Amino acid sequence: MQFTFNGYEVLDTSVRFEFRGADADINIYLSDAELATVNTPAALRTILEAKLRRKVNREGIASKLDAFIGQSVTI
Repeated sequence: MQFTFNGYEVLDTSVRFEFRGADADINIYLSDAELATVNTPAALRTILEAKLRRKVNREGIASKLDAFIGQSVTI
């Protein structure tokens, strides 16, 4: 899936990156602490790609949480 970087918005403690895809618009947030670790364009691209994959493909999340959909929790 391909996304185009549309722009960004600087927030109080993070930056919101806007991406447009064929089927969806996606916002990715990087905290100021995450941005502080980025020192090259390649490093920024790597972290944004990882966050896009997580958001779009639910990498590392779906296999853990999908089984709980529809289950009840009693507290």
